[in-house]
Amino acid sequence: NPSLYTGFKRLGQHISIRKHAYHLIGSNSGAGKSAFADNFYILNPIRWLMKERAEGRTDVKYKVYLWAMERKKEHRYAKWVCQRLFQKYGILADVELILTLNTQRNRIPQEVYDKIMELEKEIDEMGDMIEVFERDNPTGVYNDAKNRILDNHGKLIDYLDENGKPVYLRTDSSITKKIYKPHNDKEIVTIYIDHLQVLKGESRDKVQLNKKELVDKMDEYLLTLRDKWGCMCVAVSQFNRESHAINRRSGGIDLAPQENDFRDSSRPYDSCDVAIGMLNPYKYQDYSHLGYDVHAFTSPYSGANMFRALYVLKNSFGADNIAFGNMFYGENGLYRELPKPGDITELQTYYNIVKAAKPIT
Repeated sequence: NPSLYTGFKRLGQHISIRKHAYHLIGSNSGAGKSAFADNFYILNPIRWLMKERAEGRTDVKYKVYLWAMERKKEHRYAKWVCQRLFQKYGILADVELILTLNTQRNRIPQEVYDKIMELEKEIDEMGDMIEVFERDNPTGVYNDAKNRILDNHGKLIDYLDENGKPVYLRTDSSITKKIYKPHNDKEIVTIYIDHLQVLKGESRDKVQLNKKELVDKMDEYLLTLRDKWGCMCVAVSQFNRESHAINRRSGGIDLAPQENDFRDSSRPYDSCDVAIGMLNPYKYQDYSHLGYDVHAFTSPYSGANMFRALYVLKNSFGADNIAFGNMFYGENGLYRELPKPGDITELQTYYNIVKAAKPIT
């Protein structure tokens, strides 16, 4: 099974990008679930692949099909440009600036525009491994995914019995049973849904499906894409309303995400191989979380707190009930895994980054 580097060294010891897998990522609004998924499943592995290929160290192929349901795809691309500006040049810019959406702010400074142009070749190369689509219903997503898989990544062949003879369908003895065969065993195809709660509606027998039925339908298709088509499937989900976490906090109960936090349906949690829950403890006045000083990750410029906690709630491939501290840049979606809370010297480096990261205004 080919593997990819995700940029999360400690988390990556327990979960990975692989064929025939289904990961579920959930949190309340503002915890950065989509940003984490973008980093883990798209940006980090693609940049790693670009470098490894250039140096002739890998022949693994990777393709991501992302359904970005909430916003136009230009917003997603702009976020990724912002992240690369910060990583490569230390420029902390946000989407508002890059797309000049806010008339009360200055246009992009010339020096920032010049750096964006320097990134053009790299961004184009990344684009060969990513396709972004906008909002659709579950059946539309599945049909598009299936068609792209058959057009670009493999074909259907006859299923043969132990004697090498085709097997025919029980329902129609004139039609042979088909199985999917990829063109390249070293290619991973990822189907990424962001997020389940904003799927377009569809109907069954002329009756409109409700929210739970839509989520269940998408889950059914993701299982098919995992099991029949060999895909790496990723679904992002909202958690239930904020009151759940507030009630836990007021009742002295641990704020850590739980299985029943996932919104609308329990089916994706039951179906998935890996479930990850994310938390912004600062939002609930929890200032010492997982052994970290949460206050130390508050930006002196924006006032935003950058600490996030990540919990592996379920893991069919390894350890679960484990948690990691992370740092999240809301301006550009960068998610970085923190050292262990006892690594004081290493953590000081991150504290210094928080103090130095001044956004462009």
